[in-house]
Amino acid sequence: MHEKSSKSFESQLQMARPKRAEVKRVPLTPEEKEFLRKIMDKAVAAEKAGDLQQALNLYTDYKNELLKIKEEKEKKEKEEKEERGGIKWTKEKLENWIASIGIAEEDFVEQYFDLSKLPKLESKGSLDFSNLMIDMFPADMKVKGTLTLSKSVFRKGFGSGLIVKGDLIMNRSAISHLPNNIKIDGKLILRNSTVQDLPDDIYIGSDIWVGNCKEKVIEKAGRLKAEGKIKGDVKY
Repeated sequence: MHEKSSKSFESQLQMARPKRAEVKRVPLTPEEKEFLRKIMDKAVAAEKAGDLQQALNLYTDYKNELLKIKEEKEKKEKEEKEERGGIKWTKEKLENWIASIGIAEEDFVEQYFDLSKLPKLESKGSLDFSNLMIDMFPADMKVKGTLTLSKSVFRKGFGSGLIVKGDLIMNRSAISHLPNNIKIDGKLILRNSTVQDLPDDIYIGSDIWVGNCKEKVIEKAGRLKAEGKIKGDVKY
């Protein structure tokens, strides 16, 4: 009976152990890798100690957490794709978005956006969206000047593909991540913002200001400068 039980546990453990191919299919951040590694270390230790039930539980936890991370990434990717390709911008849709972020200025869209470029979003010059509550900043917007987002709160963040011909000013902005494929010809000012990381494919034509930002952001800025993606200096 004991031998059958041991074989049953071994069979279950073999099925529960994460396969290398399963893990490689999910792109993980360093934090996610460390989180999963701790679970794996506990599972391996339990198995070596002969606590097969605990090992089985931990391997199962590992796979469940990996699946959760995978599903969250797929959901975010789907939302970004919908944001990029799902909205065919018209004057009416742009007016609705401007109203949704709390700008009530009459003729704001006509004054600040080049409507001849629709369905592409392109401003006539600088834009100031400071002190606003923004659900999702549109993807593929081109700002032909400085974009100011100081003290604004971003519920979902940015769509990718932002181009800013001047500076991007985000002092004290509440946002976790900047968009992928972002190009800033001027400065990026992030002082006192809540940004958690910088995208690997960012381009900044001048300085980046990171005073009172997360240590990870400061370190990443130094690496990006060394890679030539930040043309100016890392300042505080």
